[in-house]
Amino acid sequence: LFQCDHKSHTHLIMKKIILSTIFTLIFNLLLLAQAGKDIGYPAIRNYSPKDYEADIQNWAIAQDKNGVMYFGNNLGLLEYDGVNWKLDKIPGFTVIRSIDIAKDGKIFVGAVGDLGYFSPDSIGELKFHSLLQYLKPQNRNFSDVWSTYIKDNDVIFETYNYIFKWSMTNRKFNIIKPEKSFHILFMVDSTFYVREWGVGLLKMVGNSLKLVPGGERFANERIYVMLPFPGEENEILIVTRTQGLFKFNGKEFRPFKTEADEYLKKNLIYSPGAVLNDGNIILGTILGGSVIIDKNGNLVKTLNKAVGLPSNTTYWLMQDHSGGIWVASDFGLSRIDYSSSITYFDSRNGVSNGIASIIRYKGTLYAAANSGIYYLNPESSQFIPIPKLANQSFCFLITHNHLLAGTFDGVFQVDKDNVIPIRKTIGNEYSVQSLFQSKIDTNRLYVSTGEGLGLLEFVNGKWIDKGKLINIPDFTSSIAEEKDGTIWTGSGTFGVFRVRYPLNKNGFPDFAKPQTDKFGVKNNIPLSSIYPAKINGKIYFFGPQEIYRFDERKNSFYVDSTFAVVPSTGIVLPAQIVEDDKGRVWISRGKQPALGTPQPDGSYKWMISPFKRFSDELIESIYPEGSNTVWFGTGFGIIQYNLNKKLLSNSSYSVLIREVEYGKNTRVFYSGYNSDMNTPDILFKNNSARFIFAATSYGDEDRNQYKTLLEGFDDNWSNWSKENVKE
Repeated sequence: LFQCDHKSHTHLIMKKIILSTIFTLIFNLLLLAQAGKDIGYPAIRNYSPKDYEADIQNWAIAQDKNGVMYFGNNLGLLEYDGVNWKLDKIPGFTVIRSIDIAKDGKIFVGAVGDLGYFSPDSIGELKFHSLLQYLKPQNRNFSDVWSTYIKDNDVIFETYNYIFKWSMTNRKFNIIKPEKSFHILFMVDSTFYVREWGVGLLKMVGNSLKLVPGGERFANERIYVMLPFPGEENEILIVTRTQGLFKFNGKEFRPFKTEADEYLKKNLIYSPGAVLNDGNIILGTILGGSVIIDKNGNLVKTLNKAVGLPSNTTYWLMQDHSGGIWVASDFGLSRIDYSSSITYFDSRNGVSNGIASIIRYKGTLYAAANSGIYYLNPESSQFIPIPKLANQSFCFLITHNHLLAGTFDGVFQVDKDNVIPIRKTIGNEYSVQSLFQSKIDTNRLYVSTGEGLGLLEFVNGKWIDKGKLINIPDFTSSIAEEKDGTIWTGSGTFGVFRVRYPLNKNGFPDFAKPQTDKFGVKNNIPLSSIYPAKINGKIYFFGPQEIYRFDERKNSFYVDSTFAVVPSTGIVLPAQIVEDDKGRVWISRGKQPALGTPQPDGSYKWMISPFKRFSDELIESIYPEGSNTVWFGTGFGIIQYNLNKKLLSNSSYSVLIREVEYGKNTRVFYSGYNSDMNTPDILFKNNSARFIFAATSYGDEDRNQYKTLLEGFDDNWSNWSKENVKE
């Protein structure tokens, strides 16, 4: 909201800006490996020096209470608000090695040969304030300030030569000197530890250091990580360069064996590591990217250059307010969407194009794609192609404890590499689009083929071809069955077909006497691709634009809006509306998916927003698995959505006024940070104003959209727009 008061002076008051975040996907992905589970790829976004216009190397990461990100760059303090990057420099363009942010918003940094803090000036512009003046000249002989930590009113800066303890209250330093040389300082649960070369691991007590019990074992061994051990009070995780991992309870060090031990040793562990929101631990290396382990030492994920990160050298790791993992490396920055409900399977998993169907059989996930049938190896997270089925494949069906696959070459029984032909095609007559098992007689299998509707019967343990019920030079589409055994199917250009069976004297369908009816334009349904689907006991007919129901009395179709909740792209596929085991309906009409929960009055309550993150992807199939997981087959691969996994602080981001300008000469009177400035009066002749704003939401921030209203000028809110400027 902007308020404009037209007097001799125009006073502009900024109140608020509402932002809606529309999420999508960035498909540079990272490797995950977890034995015994189907593991895909969370989204990762890489930011190169071309994006942020600073040096290639970054050394530290922090986030303020408003969500703005800060990075220690070789050229200064780099900041990012979700829209714009800005570089705040230290005189001399010195490297910033470490960062911590005080409660009052001051950003304390350790640089090379300098230390101090950034705070806003009178117009909210960040300025650096060096603390060197508070040090005697003989104590300024240091280089890299590798550690900066804030505890209460004290700031601890650590260099190889000194530990500087700055009192924000008294504005003076206490100095601790080593016997030889300090290595790295850590803060764990408000307690400071430092390793000293030739001495070992020390604990800070007041303004002095005390060797911890057994700490001498690290006199000549590098420690790069000290973290509170997740779920275990008073336990500390210690990670060394060559001796492995330890648990430390303040009295003794106990080896902590993990599946990542050799990887960490080979690739050189590096600082600082982090405990993640789910209790897992992420550890960075110099040569091999990062690994995530659980508290039992199991390897959960491996994140490296080979699978999407720009570099294998990790200098800093941090999890932001929304659960994303930021990685500072020697080649830019990256953000991994670690806490997302969404993971992806693509060419890195061995599958990538046109996923027409997905199913789980005997615990194994199968995918039917343009290039054939695949199954997922949970040990490697790789989809394995089945050589005998390396052709276009369209559908699956589990029946009589067997998995059947419909392909361009016919119908096959599949159990990984064990493939048994059921009915092979000679030309196009049995190129299979869809399979449907009758609920009236489970031994009857309807087959949608390239030349009509076929029928298979299960007799004495074998499938017998019973010929065609509908014979046309066109494919038939999906198949739906009425409770009396009536079958509906569509076609490409020949209309909609119905196969009915008269009842015998016992009231059961007489399958030996099928009666076929054809419907088209005269019945108010187009001669285009129509896909029937049975939802909640009713049959709906999905066309390229409209959705129809059939009026038996009028022998005609009519438009039904029950499932017209997402826009149609004109692409109609058989598995884009599915009812799960809770009666919920999953639907897509080409792209944007939605989930409908049935209501007592027969309507549905629709949920769309969580799936906007991939709303621009072509959805070719939907497979709900149980109550908590749904799989989407797409044009590029597979998306897995976990309904139980909630994003951290998904709605807690801030929308910030980052700059306000006015006048013909563009005078800035606000630059994005809280300050003690007074809002100026603006002369009428300078009444042009420009407001720049940003949302600190990093879940594919390029899709963030905003609405604005300028009070006294606009009558209504603007339309949603990516534009982050209001003039």
